[in-house]
Amino acid sequence: MKAAKYALASANQGKYSEMYHKILDNYRALKSNEDLPLQYAAELGMDIEKLKQDILDPALEQQIRKETNQMKNTDLRKSVPKFLINGREPAKRDLAGFSAMIDAELKKLKK
Repeated sequence: MKAAKYALASANQGKYSEMYHKILDNYRALKSNEDLPLQYAAELGMDIEKLKQDILDPALEQQIRKETNQMKNTDLRKSVPKFLINGREPAKRDLAGFSAMIDAELKKLKK
């Protein structure tokens, strides 16, 4: 939860993508130090005090809980990263699987 809050709060400083990738690349280390994203924020040149304040925003936890509940109410695999094509997850997570789904969606648009 806290790592997700750090990632979302990083958007306030235009660093969501960078923080997201640092957290995802190092998620195991977060188990022993849930405030590790503060180190990442420093590496990214972020305002640490602002980030500490921003993660306290109750809207972040509400957003995380809302999205978590949305995922629980689907038949999608509960894993990340999640790739969806027009709201559906490819059966095969390889180039052929993605290409087949994209081609099918493009054909629908041409009709």
